[in-house]
Amino acid sequence: MRRHSGGRACLRATCGDVLKEIHSWVESDAGRLLWLHGPAGSGKSTLSHTIAEYYSRPNKNLLAASFFFSRGYLSNSDILFQTIAFQLGLQHSVLQQAIASAIIADMTIFDTKANQLERLILDPVSEMAPFLPSRLVVVIDALDECDSDDAASDVIKLLATSLSSYDALPLRFLVTCRPEKHLYNLFMQPSISPVAYPLDLSAFDARRDISLYITDELGELLNSTDIAFLVQFSEGLFIAASTLVRFLKPSPTLRLQEVRSDGLSGLDNLYRLIMTRAMRDVTLPREQDSFRIIIATIILASARLSMQALLDLLHLHQEIKELVLDGLRSVIHVPGTPNGVVHAFHSSFHDFLVNPKYNKTPWFIDVATYHGVLARSCLERMRKGRLKQDICHLGKHTKKNRDADVQEKVKSLPGDLVYASRYWAGHFSKSKRHDALPVLLTKFALEHLLH
Repeated sequence: MRRHSGGRACLRATCGDVLKEIHSWVESDAGRLLWLHGPAGSGKSTLSHTIAEYYSRPNKNLLAASFFFSRGYLSNSDILFQTIAFQLGLQHSVLQQAIASAIIADMTIFDTKANQLERLILDPVSEMAPFLPSRLVVVIDALDECDSDDAASDVIKLLATSLSSYDALPLRFLVTCRPEKHLYNLFMQPSISPVAYPLDLSAFDARRDISLYITDELGELLNSTDIAFLVQFSEGLFIAASTLVRFLKPSPTLRLQEVRSDGLSGLDNLYRLIMTRAMRDVTLPREQDSFRIIIATIILASARLSMQALLDLLHLHQEIKELVLDGLRSVIHVPGTPNGVVHAFHSSFHDFLVNPKYNKTPWFIDVATYHGVLARSCLERMRKGRLKQDICHLGKHTKKNRDADVQEKVKSLPGDLVYASRYWAGHFSKSKRHDALPVLLTKFALEHLLH
């Protein structure tokens, strides 16, 4: 969500053809809306970070703003244009004053996304264009991971409609997403296609770049034949290549034999191999339940949890975490400290685990069922978490959230209790209804809802 401050960028000497195409678009008079699309794992987010990093360099200073959507974590499209306007104001003082004046003149400016885009962004930029660089780049990554299909479509419609009505506007919007059917059809509409500049990642041969990446990571441990096999296995997907590298690094020769013996290729098959391997030592029914609950929480959580908060929320012990997660380090970031954040490396892992075609496997996650598990965990955690009036001991109910002492005292609250208080309702609304949840909700409402 924040302005780019580092992240996953392309390895030096890779992505050359795609980057050249994007740089040419920035300098051209082609459509002001570049649609960079490709399948999951094809490197869209890596390219977004690379472009954001490149144009934020001091010798360029052409990055106007950036927003990186993330499913369940940063998926709120309602704050997209507000955030872009805020970053524009920080970057350019002439825009800061113009944006502030627009807000002061009409506080209803925040009521709709159309108002926010036109009056907080496009009007000020158009008005101040003589005092701005001739090109300013806005990066919006993973639009398909925002709230809903309708929300993603609304953003595209607003951008296309509004951009077409402004002359001499220095802004260029780079939007990345998967070519989902509803978005593809939208970009092909006559009202949008003149403004949009489509760039299909699948049209570029990624094998050379993947070979360079794998050689850079494992070249000293594997020979050229092995690397050629891994490039072929990756099927042109960077996420498959990076997952392979993380999987192989602890024991490249032995694990490569395991990958070869599987006889298959592609990202789904790699995930299947990793999950099968990780569950070899998880044999007891109770351990398998804990395995699924931990994985489900990581991929379904509405905000990223620290390792300690995750264990506390689920009432699990450290040894369970080690049993479950130590074999999944190639697909899940497992922090080295209790306060470190645990998360899946890529959204395709979520898609794999919830895919109905795997519903007979021991790792399948039924979304509605596990949202119910999380709702129950949240309600139980709040009931037992000593919720009370003025839990932060502020003394005055008039203090605002932005006050420094309020923020400091909120930080001292247990992370799992904070998470449960914020997100229990979301999990409840997405869960299957069964007897236990309404009973828990009734008790919570009677005892702690006002807290």
